[in-house]
Amino acid sequence: RLANDLRDEVEPIVRNFIGDAHENDRARQKLVMLVGGERAMRDLETVFDAFRARSWLDGLRESLPERLTEWDFKAGSPSLKRIKSVTDRHADMAHLVAAVVVRRVDAAESMMSLACGLAGAATIKKIAASPYAAFAEMALSEAERYAVIACGDCPTSVLSDALNAYCSLVRVLDRQFELPDKPDWLRRIAQTRRMLSGLVTRELEATLGHIRRLLSVPQSRDGMEPMLEPGLMAEGLRGVMLVIKMRDFAESLAVNEITARTRQALEQSLEIKTRALLSRLAEAKGGESRKAHLVAVDAAIELCEAYFGKDYADQLRRSRKAALTANAPLAEKIAL
Repeated sequence: RLANDLRDEVEPIVRNFIGDAHENDRARQKLVMLVGGERAMRDLETVFDAFRARSWLDGLRESLPERLTEWDFKAGSPSLKRIKSVTDRHADMAHLVAAVVVRRVDAAESMMSLACGLAGAATIKKIAASPYAAFAEMALSEAERYAVIACGDCPTSVLSDALNAYCSLVRVLDRQFELPDKPDWLRRIAQTRRMLSGLVTRELEATLGHIRRLLSVPQSRDGMEPMLEPGLMAEGLRGVMLVIKMRDFAESLAVNEITARTRQALEQSLEIKTRALLSRLAEAKGGESRKAHLVAVDAAIELCEAYFGKDYADQLRRSRKAALTANAPLAEKIAL
């Protein structure tokens, strides 16, 4: 209630400022400075467009299913008819209609199917020339959003989800549409592709270094227990995840060469180094030496499970157990 009261109080005041800014360059410069730049100014105008349109936007939201699928965008479907009807009545607000819809689709590429259904055409040139171009542009905006998320300081799980969503969308655009027919749309996708290709290249270039350090036996320092460098395992698993992702997505991001090179080196390192560590674990004598080798072996098994799968890792765990019992005293063997 308080938020609604604040909005109702502020809306006419800010709308007057926006109106003055449209008529007076100096007033616009002042408002742009106050809100934080041209991008923020455009966002402010969009927010107040949404406030002005909230009555019919709320009606649209309430009339659509919570989740929209490709089937909802087939010709003659109730959802397609409803979206088309609202867009035709409020053509200057098509981007707001698209914003309502995009929050309900399972995948951003569905917005392209919707644009095709609304325009009655399956080519970029005809969609771009139709009153429904905003729906295709919303898909491009989602591609840009995924790229920004992936290139930000995000956890590995978020990076993985962003890459999945981006590459699925770009694959549809590449296979089903001729983006060169709309050069500015092509440029937008090309820019995101460069961003993500650069990110993946940098990450893959660092991956082998992380893996080599993880597969090295750590040294004990100042009487402390041997352990991995803080954060090193997370970096290694992040690199492994990217190598796996790029099996399917390397072509979409134009990183085929470095992906193939990194994948081959990673597989060789994991197989050869892990076997060597298990052999050295069986030969290790003394508590500190065995503990240090065990840290490296456990790291290797975790990496192998992430890359090769659980069955392969379970084989390594059996070998680990055998290596530990090889030179252990009888009491330790019974405990193991």
